[in-house]
Amino acid sequence: MTLRDIEEGQTAQIVRVRGSGPFRRRLMEMGFVPGETVFVQRYAPLRDPVEFVIKHYHVSLRREDAAFVDVVLPSAEGDGAAFTGRMGQRRRRRGWHTK
Repeated sequence: MTLRDIEEGQTAQIVRVRGSGPFRRRLMEMGFVPGETVFVQRYAPLRDPVEFVIKHYHVSLRREDAAFVDVVLPSAEGDGAAFTGRMGQRRRRRGWHTK
């Protein structure tokens, strides 16, 4: 599964970043590294680009570029793939708050 396939509001964990050269390096510099948790904040009205939250930063990527990032979704059984952190919390005007 790739980052392009994740629905709005879902959280996933990055497994691998494909591609080569400057493009791959740029993605990794933005925080798209294996093991990192990424949250799909929202899709643009025409579904491109997509806004992601990674390492508490908002990053927009084209869906075409998001297809180069392989991810896994957390399992419902809790087999160690559970995600922690604030990625799924709502963001209000003055910072992060719990629901």
